[in-house]
Amino acid sequence: MSSGSRFLRPDRVLRELACMAPRNRIAGACRDPDNGRTTCTALTSLRLSIALAVAGFIALVTGIYEIDRREKSSSETVSANIREIDQRVQVLSEQLRILSEQSSTQLGASERQVRALGDQIQSLDARLKEIEGKSSIGRPEPAPSRR
Repeated sequence: MSSGSRFLRPDRVLRELACMAPRNRIAGACRDPDNGRTTCTALTSLRLSIALAVAGFIALVTGIYEIDRREKSSSETVSANIREIDQRVQVLSEQLRILSEQSSTQLGASERQVRALGDQIQSLDARLKEIEGKSSIGRPEPAPSRR
């Protein structure tokens, strides 16, 4: 901005834009008619505006890229998590199948063992009755007691 004025007037903006050409700066076209100093406020403002516009564009593109990267990353992460969970479920279902088979095998073995023990008990019980029967035949019955 030039001295004494808060806003750039259109005639000064045009004059200062003319200062952008190197030949005009050398020739003194950038002189402020009010005070005779070289004015570069419009030139500086324009350069600053261009720099800010480029910086803003870069920030916008960077932001869009970052959002896109996050979306891809999050979708890739979700896919990876789903694959990992699926693998865990498959491993757990295989372990459950193995444990179920082991349990069935142990249950069958326990049932066979119980049947075998039951058969042994019956045969021992029958033998005991047979032995008791033989021992009662071979023994004389006790005589009734006299009173």
